[in-house]
Amino acid sequence: MKHRAIISRGQPLQILKNDLRKAALEKCAAELAKATAENRQEMLAQIERDIEKELRGRMKQVEPSNLIRGGTGPMHEAPKLQIRPFRLEDEEAVALLWRQCNLVRPWNEPRKDMRRKLRVRPDLFLIGVLGDQIVATAMAGYEGHRGWLNYVAVAPDHQRLGVGRAFVTEAERLSREAGCPKIKLQVRTGNDRAIEFYRRLGYAMDEVVSMGKRLEPHGTYPGGTSKAAPGHAPG
Repeated sequence: MKHRAIISRGQPLQILKNDLRKAALEKCAAELAKATAENRQEMLAQIERDIEKELRGRMKQVEPSNLIRGGTGPMHEAPKLQIRPFRLEDEEAVALLWRQCNLVRPWNEPRKDMRRKLRVRPDLFLIGVLGDQIVATAMAGYEGHRGWLNYVAVAPDHQRLGVGRAFVTEAERLSREAGCPKIKLQVRTGNDRAIEFYRRLGYAMDEVVSMGKRLEPHGTYPGGTSKAAPGHAPG
């Protein structure tokens, strides 16, 4: 099942996705109408995979020069992903992003976790900004023996476009500069998508049992969720 749509590189990502999805559904409408329920689901899933592939390809095309062309008009600057350290004024936006990515748990109050990190290697608390929007985070750490990655989050509308890879790569670079020989992370059981993401980046499962002990009361944060997170386990 082949489909293609011509889209403007200057459009926001969600609009690009919607345009591609609309074009694909119109092109495949007859096939979808004839398909069984099971085949229809597979066809729709394939459309979504093709959309993500198309978007990744177009992102790569504009990445080198960071310039885009809208229609036949003049070249103009595209918003460029900026990776920088966390600032206190980012708290609200970061907390919202973590909720959107289901990373918040009843026992982990987001702002408390952010404030703790500011006391230990705040330069490793990374924020990704596109235009004026925070779209990604990564909280790295190094205690002299091993490095750790926590709160790796990418806004849903910007996932599968290389943002997560860029963040992990930058965290690895900073950790390497600090003398870190190995980075470790935890992924919640059953989160196959996150496991596959890290495998593609060269991470492998260690033959260890993860254990933990809380050193403060196990409180409950009202804004938390008990759903399985799409990212790894902040703990």
